[in-house]
Amino acid sequence: MERLEFLCKKAQKIPALLGENGFAYSDSNKAETIALSIEKQFSLNDLSHRETENEVKKSTENFPSFPLTNNRIDNLKCIQPSEVIKVIKNLNIRKACGLHCIANKMLKNLPCTMIFEFTEIINNFFKFNYFPKAWKTAVVVPSLKPGKDTTQPENYWPISLLSTLSKLTENFILDKLNEHLAENKILCPEQFGFRKSLTTTHQLLRVVEYITSGFEKVECTGAVFLDAQKAFDRIWIQGPIHYQIQNPTHILQLLKS
Repeated sequence: MERLEFLCKKAQKIPALLGENGFAYSDSNKAETIALSIEKQFSLNDLSHRETENEVKKSTENFPSFPLTNNRIDNLKCIQPSEVIKVIKNLNIRKACGLHCIANKMLKNLPCTMIFEFTEIINNFFKFNYFPKAWKTAVVVPSLKPGKDTTQPENYWPISLLSTLSKLTENFILDKLNEHLAENKILCPEQFGFRKSLTTTHQLLRVVEYITSGFEKVECTGAVFLDAQKAFDRIWIQGPIHYQIQNPTHILQLLKS
């Protein structure tokens, strides 16, 4: 919520930042200092398992040459203009736009002819398994974390403003991916995060019931809690792609793109 409020406020000038080569005072030097800090934060962890790295690298590099004719692959249904209109209606007009300066309010006022054209573009993404580089380019806005030292570049959240058209298209990619995961029962039943109709409250309830059942049987229940630092920032993208190659889908090449 605090980060969202920042985007609604007038941009504030960032004070001098302490980088590797001393303090940065000019806007260009501040931007470079924050960029270097973000690059470090988003660097991959050292996997330290060469065999796994080589196996994943080999499968992901050769994957585009694999013919997607496996019987387990379902034909994708084309996106309909009515589906695009439905998503556009639910867009928040207060959300910031990205590099192309196309606001959600503009999308809500598109004529029908443009809706048909945009629908065709989305379907071509699925047809050719390609996501344009321009739609993956974000405008990064640094936002200071509450109560943190303003001179330290690592204390700034990198708020990435993607193209509104890109985020709109992601809705349909996510729907296709979720359908594939559900139909093939790929996700384990105990995973509640980022799943429809499931929340952390359900997970807590499951754990409480498990512990209660142990009490009734006069058993002790052990638990291990892990917190992966910067899990999303440092995800090994080739890993999930390698895993999904075992359960191929038409959109896997699109996700790789």
